[in-house]
Amino acid sequence: MQLARSRPDELLIWLYLVIEKCFAQTELSLYTERLSNNRLPYFTDAELFTSAIFPMLMGYPIRKEGYRYLCRHYPSWFPALPTYEVWNRRLNRDHEALAYLFHLILRHFAARVSNEFIV
Repeated sequence: MQLARSRPDELLIWLYLVIEKCFAQTELSLYTERLSNNRLPYFTDAELFTSAIFPMLMGYPIRKEGYRYLCRHYPSWFPALPTYEVWNRRLNRDHEALAYLFHLILRHFAARVSNEFIV
């Protein structure tokens, strides 16, 4: 599937599905495990990571600008989006999971690219 910044809705859906798949098939959930009463938050970890990575892919490398972009253009896609402070705190707390997720996505793309060029 060819994904481009010119079709942001498709990119957002694809990214969310990839992140959900990573949570289901890898040990990513161990990095974000909660041992409290709030172990099932309203805004899921997959939504959190999607909302952090998607604005970067759309050209908003600064977190606050990316958060504002989501609030302006995708409020119905992220109805439980917390305030910027809560969102940023969760991203900072789960920085190891975010790094692990980037590693998984890059490894996935490297395998797809190398397979496409094999004749």
